[in-house]
Amino acid sequence: MKKVFCSILLVVSVIICLTSCSTRYIPVAGNTIVGPYFVVLKLPTKELGGETTLDFWVGERLTERDYADCESVFQGFLGGGYELDENGDLPEYYVKYRIGNYPKIDSLSKGVLEIKITDPKVKVYGLTTESSLDDFEDLFDSLGAKVSRYDSGVNARIDEVWFRLYTPKNGIPEITISTQATGVVLID
Repeated sequence: MKKVFCSILLVVSVIICLTSCSTRYIPVAGNTIVGPYFVVLKLPTKELGGETTLDFWVGERLTERDYADCESVFQGFLGGGYELDENGDLPEYYVKYRIGNYPKIDSLSKGVLEIKITDPKVKVYGLTTESSLDDFEDLFDSLGAKVSRYDSGVNARIDEVWFRLYTPKNGIPEITISTQATGVVLID
């Protein structure tokens, strides 16, 4: 009986520690068709690779009051100081946060699932939309990311998060940071 009690106490202590500290691990538990599961999502920290000037970070849990002063857009909001134009379209330069149920699709809490950046003044790990593909690739290589390059961009994956620098057809470079949302849990 003592062994069972000590084991339960240890598991509860670890869960409390993981959820109460500023950490890059998020415990997720639930049920699927094949039974109960427990997964720990691992997310890179905001400061992992250098200076980041974003207000919020991917995986960060939010309440509506956290972004109440920001312009609402479909499935999210624009960062502070950005507004839709008179036609309701995105401005040329912006930071857009997509939010959704987090850390599970059926969670009651909301979190940042994706961040899109076109503003060249915003930094992610010291990089901006004006950084070269080589700079982007070199930085994420040095962070141990899985990096792939294609004609108009670079993708990098660290833990459960994708980073991408590319230039879409409109010619405005964009950095996208996103979690992988597949299945019931936000992991792949």
